[in-house]
Amino acid sequence: MQFWFLVLIGVGVACSPPAQPRKAWLHDQIVDDNRVWLTRDYARVAEKFQEMNEERFNYMRGTLSIWLNDLNRPSGSWFQTQFLNSLDATEVLIVGDPHPENLATFHTPGGSIVFGFNDLDASQIGPWILDLHRSVQAMASLSEASLGCEESCITEMGEALAEGYVTTLQTGQWLDPGNWSVLSQDLVAMAQEEGDTKSEYSRFVRGDGMLRFGTTLQDDGDGVLEMTPEEAAQVDRLFKSYKQRSGHPVILLDAVRVFGKGVSSLPALRYRWHVENQDTQERLLLNVREVLDAPLLPNGLPALQSGVFQDNAERVLEASRAVWEPSDSDPFFHTAYDGAQVFKALTISGYQQDFDTGWLADRWDSGEITEADRREFFFEIGAAIAYAHLRGWSLSGRDSGEVIVEDIAAGGGLTALQRELSESAQAQLQLLNEDHELFGALLREQGALLGAERLVNGVGEVQ
Repeated sequence: MQFWFLVLIGVGVACSPPAQPRKAWLHDQIVDDNRVWLTRDYARVAEKFQEMNEERFNYMRGTLSIWLNDLNRPSGSWFQTQFLNSLDATEVLIVGDPHPENLATFHTPGGSIVFGFNDLDASQIGPWILDLHRSVQAMASLSEASLGCEESCITEMGEALAEGYVTTLQTGQWLDPGNWSVLSQDLVAMAQEEGDTKSEYSRFVRGDGMLRFGTTLQDDGDGVLEMTPEEAAQVDRLFKSYKQRSGHPVILLDAVRVFGKGVSSLPALRYRWHVENQDTQERLLLNVREVLDAPLLPNGLPALQSGVFQDNAERVLEASRAVWEPSDSDPFFHTAYDGAQVFKALTISGYQQDFDTGWLADRWDSGEITEADRREFFFEIGAAIAYAHLRGWSLSGRDSGEVIVEDIAAGGGLTALQRELSESAQAQLQLLNEDHELFGALLREQGALLGAERLVNGVGEVQ
């Protein structure tokens, strides 16, 4: 008996959902998911929608909540997973949104460069299989757009990702650097070069030690501006909270407001801080961003269920410390409060590089990576998710790795997992393509905010 009835996209079970009802459902879901931003900064919501419309991968990144809500909908084109045959298997720490642009390099205090998921905003206690199905959706979209994948390659991706996941669970160890894929080795080399030359620091900091900023935003809404008096007051409150919570002996040298980063969190408040460690006189940059609640899981339980996490600050902080190896991969990472608002601060450094879709596409188009390299990359994505799960915990207190290994065996083993993920990847890619087209149609028909300006007092037409 399955304790947690998760419905996932099935292949060959039924045709796609009818377009018009699906279109109306998507409209309501997307507007509701962004409702929190509309009353604060509707222009940023319009910018987010434009980003989602321009690239299918960005649409995927901006619709995690919609993806989860979709799993609850009754439909003949969905099927139940082979796994989650015990309660423990539904209650482990999950990454939440393990797409490849959330997998990045870190420069540890010991001087080495390691990999880890750098964005745990969607982390919570939930079913381990969710991370894998979300990952194959992201990887299918990326692989088709950037890595030359067609149907057989998408199937291979699901199989390789499952193999990397199970292999790492069984060994209990992350891949030896000597066995990293060509893509991972090249990313580490780039991180080493960019970090050693302090390229990020010199790009953002002027010769007088103050941060660079512009006078206006770019046409696409991106940019860095001098803070308003209200923003400066908020930064003062946040910095005091950060110092108190982190215990770091830092002083704030300067701060600016940042616009246009990310996709899902694009409308969130962002600041860039220039700080100095008073113990070492080292100067560094921090990216400070607002953190919202993790999206509801399909069983309806909130991310703060069962008293596991007191609030979003504790959730993101504890999840990151658990998943990262070492746990202080970013020693200045911490959280801060401004009233009910929660923010996180992470170091900005050239040592931090992620698997950017444009970078991957350039490597593939130029012939610098082969099909074998591509498969090794798929394997590594599965391995990274497994290692995050191994370093996490289960709500019951049992070792999370043991819980998942037992559940995989009960569900049919590696072969069953490979089949499930391959079928899921194919079906999810088809639905993602269809939904992205529907989203584009909605923008053309209803405008830059999907007609949601009617929800906000005083908001006029958005061009």
